[in-house]
Amino acid sequence: STAMREKRAFQDVPLHCLTTPGEKRVIRLNGKPVYDQDGGFLGYRGTGTGITAEWRASASAKVLRDSIENLATGLSVFNADRRLVVMNRIGAELLALPQDMTVPGTLFDDMIRHMSHRGSLGTGHEEEHVRGEVGLFTHLIPSRFEHVRTDGRVIEVNRRRLPGGGVISTYADVTDRKRVEDAL
Repeated sequence: STAMREKRAFQDVPLHCLTTPGEKRVIRLNGKPVYDQDGGFLGYRGTGTGITAEWRASASAKVLRDSIENLATGLSVFNADRRLVVMNRIGAELLALPQDMTVPGTLFDDMIRHMSHRGSLGTGHEEEHVRGEVGLFTHLIPSRFEHVRTDGRVIEVNRRRLPGGGVISTYADVTDRKRVEDAL
């Protein structure tokens, strides 16, 4: 690190080590320079903390995030409290949701209210849509249905219950397939 080359204090510097063939360890280093009485640099005094498990978990989380974002279909996951855990870009696009509706922690009810307000859920009062969708969320059995957007695109939605009470949904644009089916 630059701080070490300049003989300054450093903090949270990761050191990647190979301990045995193919086994990587990561240590987080912190250090302060030590000088002799004449001002000569002697080295560093500091600490090292093993963070291999944390580093591996972070790397795995990045692979998972990248995988979710690069799916060919849209995806959303809500926890048992009906809060958004993750939604990929394609899911947000297919549901025509603004960015502030795709932030982790967004309440499912608010997302439905937004979609109802813009007319995406058909006729009826917003709160009726929210109650109906929350009821489906709460008592969900695996389901597959098609949602026709106001612009005519047809989105296939697949919903499944997750262990712990959450819900995972996938979204696919099936507009072209529906046109072919309708033409037959």
